[in-house]
Amino acid sequence: MRQADHVAHLPAENAKGEKLLLGVHFVDMTPELINTWRKTVQPLINKHYSKAPKPTKGAAAALQSQKQEPNFAVITDKAEHSVGQSPVHEEIQEAVEQIEAIASAGLIEKLDCAVGTGVVSASTSLAAELHAVGSAKPKVRTRADVKWSWRQNYFLHSAYSKWRRKYFKGGESKAVCMVVHKGGRVIPIGMLTMVPDFTCKILDRTKERAFTWYLSDAPREFYSKALGLKRIEHIAHALVDYTVQAGIEVNQETNLVLRSDPDGGDRLRDFYTRIGLSPLPDDHPAISTARFWNKDGYFKLMSEKSTEFCSAMDVYRASRTRNLSPVANA
Repeated sequence: MRQADHVAHLPAENAKGEKLLLGVHFVDMTPELINTWRKTVQPLINKHYSKAPKPTKGAAAALQSQKQEPNFAVITDKAEHSVGQSPVHEEIQEAVEQIEAIASAGLIEKLDCAVGTGVVSASTSLAAELHAVGSAKPKVRTRADVKWSWRQNYFLHSAYSKWRRKYFKGGESKAVCMVVHKGGRVIPIGMLTMVPDFTCKILDRTKERAFTWYLSDAPREFYSKALGLKRIEHIAHALVDYTVQAGIEVNQETNLVLRSDPDGGDRLRDFYTRIGLSPLPDDHPAISTARFWNKDGYFKLMSEKSTEFCSAMDVYRASRTRNLSPVANA
C-alpha cells in the first residue's frame, strides 16, 4: 500500500538574498493556531488584497456571447459640450464600461472604437487610457480568502466530520496547518481543510476522490515581516499536494477535485490551470448532493496530471530532503 510522503521543506530566500531550504511541518489545526492566523496573517490579507470584483451585467453578457462580434464603443464629438460637462462625460463613461466588459471577456483585440471623427483599432493601451478618463482605479491584487474566518471553516470541518462518523462510519474531513518553527514558536504559513475520500460524480463517473475544501497560504507581507524571509516558494502547491497525498493514504486515489472560489478571480483560476488542473464544463451538473448549491467553478486533477504535479514536488519531500543542506527553520 502506498503511503503519504508529504512535503517537508520548501525553497526560500532570506533578506540577504541567500537561498535555503525551509523546514515545514503539517500539523492538526488547533484553536491556538487558528487564533495565531487570525491575529497575525488574516489582517495582512485583508489589508493588502481584495476579492475579485463581481462581473458587471455588461461583462456577463459579453461572456455569454464570446463567439459573436463585440459591440462598438462610440464616442462622438459635440462642439456644444466640453468633456467636463455631463452629456459627453456620460458617453465616455458608458464607452469605458463597454470596453471593460469586452476586455473581461477576452475580446479586446477584436474591438474597434470610433473616437470623434476617426476610426481606430482599440489596443489595450487605448482601453487603459479611456479607463483612466472615466475612472482612475489602482490595480487590485485579488485573493479569495479576504475576510475569511478560519474559526468558521474549522466549524464546518468539525460538523461535517461528526455527520460522516455518525451516519456513514467514515469519509471525514481533515483540517491541517503548515507551520514553521522560530524561536520556540509554531507559526502557521498555510491553512487547509480537505476530504481525502469525497464521493462525487465527475463526467458521469462516481468514485471517491480527494477534495480540497478551504485553502489559504500566507502572503509575502507576512513572512517578510514575521520570519525575515524575502520569499517562500510553493506554499499553495504543497497544500494542494497534501490533499493528493491524503487521498493516496486513505484509498490509494490520486485524483483530486476542488472549486475555484469566484472571489479569487482569474488569478486563482490561472494558478490551478498552471499546476495541471482542468476546469469542468460550464454545464456540468452538481458533483454531489452535498455540493448542489455550488455547481460551477470546479476543477479536476486526473491521475496522469496528478502524478506529474506530485513528481515536481518530490524534491521537497521528507524522504528526499532529510539529508540535504542547507536546511533551516525560520
